[in-house]
Amino acid sequence: MDTTIINTMLTKESIFTVLFVFMLFRQIKHSEQQEARSREREDKLTSFLDGMKDEFANLVKQYERLSEDVEDIKNQIHVRKEAKKDE
Repeated sequence: MDTTIINTMLTKESIFTVLFVFMLFRQIKHSEQQEARSREREDKLTSFLDGMKDEFANLVKQYERLSEDVEDIKNQIHVRKEAKKDE
């Protein structure tokens, strides 16, 4: 009777041990896959942000040129108004 109980307990423990090891390896594999997806997502976001940085730099240049053009137009209008006053 004692050996039957011990064998039964060993069998139950063996099942749980195998199940634990299986679940552990499964979790490790899942974590590795998750990490790979995270790295891929991070790379995509980094490249997107680099592209946005370049686009923003282009917009800043365009804004500066537009601002200079507006200042030139203001100066020309001011010069024409002054010329009309002098006439």
